[in-house]
Amino acid sequence: MIRICTSVPLPPAALPVLPSLESLTGLKEDCVFYDIETTGTSVEKANIYLIGMGRLLEKRMDMVQLFAEDLSEEADILKAFQEELCGASSTVQYNGSSFDQPFIRKKCSLYGLSCILDSLPALDLYRSLSGFKSVLGLSSLRQRDLEERLGGTAREFPDGRKGISLYKAYLRDPEEVYSNLLIGHNREDLSGMGLILSCFSLEQLRRGMFHVLTAGMEGESVSIRCSVEVPFPTGIQLQKDGVHLDGEGSCFTIRLIMKDGRLRKYYPDYKNYDYLPAEDTAIPKSLGKFMDRSLRKPAVKETCYTWFPVTDAFLADRILQYAVVRDLLPVILNN
Repeated sequence: MIRICTSVPLPPAALPVLPSLESLTGLKEDCVFYDIETTGTSVEKANIYLIGMGRLLEKRMDMVQLFAEDLSEEADILKAFQEELCGASSTVQYNGSSFDQPFIRKKCSLYGLSCILDSLPALDLYRSLSGFKSVLGLSSLRQRDLEERLGGTAREFPDGRKGISLYKAYLRDPEEVYSNLLIGHNREDLSGMGLILSCFSLEQLRRGMFHVLTAGMEGESVSIRCSVEVPFPTGIQLQKDGVHLDGEGSCFTIRLIMKDGRLRKYYPDYKNYDYLPAEDTAIPKSLGKFMDRSLRKPAVKETCYTWFPVTDAFLADRILQYAVVRDLLPVILNN
């Protein structure tokens, strides 16, 4: 088994997120990023030949990579991986809840090893950021596509699929040219996760972490401009259900199309509401139970709203404007 230690600078786009990392993600500084490389997707037929880990240290990511020089070393890198995780508060992966974590758990079980992952909270970057796919203008959240959207540098090393044939070539002829390509790819995956951390500035939209700056009417719409503390890593834009969202840097503007001089006010506790299709409004279930069932149905996020008139009082009320935008954003960000 080869153990490689490296330290790489975090991308500049990720640095503004770090002071607010715990409030935005729940992650603490002693979390560990990790990524595995395997000879296939079947746990029973494939092997783990490389596990890479990264820890945040100020403006850098310190990496440890465990490379199996032979398939017989799979259990060894699993044991070493778990030793490296001692003292970690949590783990971070990209689509790890669907692949990396169950793969490791199953392998540990096959070798009769206890699995430390069972006792550590985990954050899957892919799942956590899935609600922002549309606002980022992406049709998929493949890691390479997301890195490119964030302005990351072009990758130099072959992808994981090509890595399978490269590792087989290494087993036949253990030349460094093969192992360097495999280790380089894994290092790029870890570095890419560091860049992707910058996307968590978008969590400010979902968590109501913003301030209203101005509000005003523009024809048949109301525009509300807001500021955030952590700047967005790239421009964002979304149009959905009469809502136009544009953002860049530390500001975003949300434009709401009025209907007969009215706007929607959403309610996050939608399970406590019924929706009345004929009236296009929601009412509390405590009232809905007195109505004919054919006139109502359980509200969902997208239908849990009432209407209110846009008045001068609303345009002057920053608190009410904030509440309207705060409760609307999780709805339109829900892909």
